[in-house]
Amino acid sequence: MAKYPRIKSSEVLLRDSYDNISGVVDNGGTLNGGASISGGNLVCVGNGGASYPGYFYDLWDNGFTIVLGLATTTSVPDTTYRRFFAYRIDANHTILMAIRRSDGGTVVQINNAAGSNYYTIISALDLDAAQVVTLTWDGTTLSLYKNTGLLGSIAVAGGGVISVPATEFTVRVGEGPTSSFAGNISFVTILAQAATAAEVADVSNQTTYREIDESKALVSLPLRSHYNDGTDQVTENIGNLGGTVQLGDGSTAGTFPTQLTPHGMSFDGGDYIQGASQSIADGNVTAIAWIKTSTSTGAVIDNFESASPFTGFGFELDPAGSGVLAFYAADGVASTFTLDSSGLAVDDGVLRHVAVTYTGTTVTFYINGELSSEVARSHTLGESTGPIRIGATTNSPINRYFNGEIYTPKIFNATFTPTQVREIHRRDLKLINL
Repeated sequence: MAKYPRIKSSEVLLRDSYDNISGVVDNGGTLNGGASISGGNLVCVGNGGASYPGYFYDLWDNGFTIVLGLATTTSVPDTTYRRFFAYRIDANHTILMAIRRSDGGTVVQINNAAGSNYYTIISALDLDAAQVVTLTWDGTTLSLYKNTGLLGSIAVAGGGVISVPATEFTVRVGEGPTSSFAGNISFVTILAQAATAAEVADVSNQTTYREIDESKALVSLPLRSHYNDGTDQVTENIGNLGGTVQLGDGSTAGTFPTQLTPHGMSFDGGDYIQGASQSIADGNVTAIAWIKTSTSTGAVIDNFESASPFTGFGFELDPAGSGVLAFYAADGVASTFTLDSSGLAVDDGVLRHVAVTYTGTTVTFYINGELSSEVARSHTLGESTGPIRIGATTNSPINRYFNGEIYTPKIFNATFTPTQVREIHRRDLKLINL
């Protein structure tokens, strides 16, 4: 089981997988009461569990996610809410989670650092069955998930339902210290961020994440021009285009996009960037960029032949003018534009992260790191021998110029997973400092 899911691991405050056969808990934790570690589980009996010291003020500053692998035993069913997670800084900063062994009734409750303002969800979890339980707080809304499903959310404060722990600065997993949980906990993870519903699904589905190596990109441009002497315009490329790409036609200033700080360029409807053609032999491609435009058409990244039958691919705004994202694929015989079926137009002057992936059978569009739509499209992607262009088509003559801003365009000869697209979105979000 992938017990350490890929959800911004830099924000992990605590995690333990309970796989240490010596019985000593990781992360400076301590076994208490009758608790033991067996078979990769924290086995909680006799008011026992694991405790961890921690000064986690970030949980209230930035939001949080708490994930546990939980299996409650009902050998002695009762109607008492028994705590399986608790943390307290002081009377105004508390978190607790508890379950009844009679019916799986569950209470999750936090104090939002403002007196007696508690946010509480009462729902139900499974009994005598393993499940992934996730609690998120984004500063306004508390949400509880069982596996991939949302059980409930609340954004209205009220009074507390069950008593909070008295011990300060200690994370308690499986112990109360009174009215303790009975069952197994296979892992615990605490993050100083509120996970999205899609990220919660990644955790439950044990989604495999493969780190993106941008040096393997066909194109990966920070779009920073290193010098301008009026004739020789270049911009750095950290992909595989030989180190540099050409601004516009290389000599006519009117075809040069304008430098933006940082990592972007402004295109006025007659500018473009050009690099050598790249091979996409297996038909799998991912194209990514940040864009900002108020124009309903325009090519973001194109790599297809300059004349009929226009073999290759393109990532654009709908040439018909709807303002939605579009993907072009041609195999040398037939060609087609596939539109983002969500209908969300991106021509409203708002900066967005946009991406498209193609497998040869499915076109998938993403906006701001989240899946926008999937469209079935069985069409061979032919290889182009023409140049790659950013901000214009590779037609001859050039057309569908982009009018607006483009940041960090990338092309990969691979079909990224939703998790990988989200991670690139987050990585670039830090890079361009939004």
